[in-house]
Amino acid sequence: MTSYRSLGRLTSRLIHGRRWLGLDRNPLRRTVDRAETAVRLGVAVLILTVVPAMTVLAGRWAYHTALSQVRAQDAATHAVSAVLLDAAPGVGTPDPYEGTAVAWVPARWVAPDGPVRTGDVLAPAGAKRGSLVRTWVDEAGNFVDPPPGRNQVVGNVFMAVLLSGLCGLALVFGGEAVSHQVLERRRMKAWDADWRTVAPRWTGHTT
Repeated sequence: MTSYRSLGRLTSRLIHGRRWLGLDRNPLRRTVDRAETAVRLGVAVLILTVVPAMTVLAGRWAYHTALSQVRAQDAATHAVSAVLLDAAPGVGTPDPYEGTAVAWVPARWVAPDGPVRTGDVLAPAGAKRGSLVRTWVDEAGNFVDPPPGRNQVVGNVFMAVLLSGLCGLALVFGGEAVSHQVLERRRMKAWDADWRTVAPRWTGHTT
């Protein structure tokens, strides 16, 4: 009994879907109705093919761009061990790169070209004075941000895929909405013209 009900619901949905797509061979459908059917089919094709292709291309572009950025920063930066000159506060702010609590602390390190440099570096909250903290510097020994990590690369790719998918859907549905408005106006004009032809036969008045 349940299988018959499920089959009936499936059949009803298929009929409704065919009617929504304009594939039910209704003889009352006008040219504008067939045009709207073509638009709906086009929207379905775009959503199933073009939008996924856009997301794949955007993901690849973001991935290769991130890798190029990592390679460029790896070539221009150097990891050094900085000695903390003061103890780090017990409470810090989340590190945008690692997610742990960090704080700015005065430190001393040796630049790649030899001179000793001093300045503020990010250290784990609660780190003791004299602790070694790995930090990144440029050729001149100045403190710089570390190269993007794996999490950043994955995040960039995810955002590129998400935004491209949303933009693609917005363009598709926006185009469908505009075409619907245009076709609806033509449909109303056609109905008005037919009514002007048929109304006198029913009412006995001419317009």
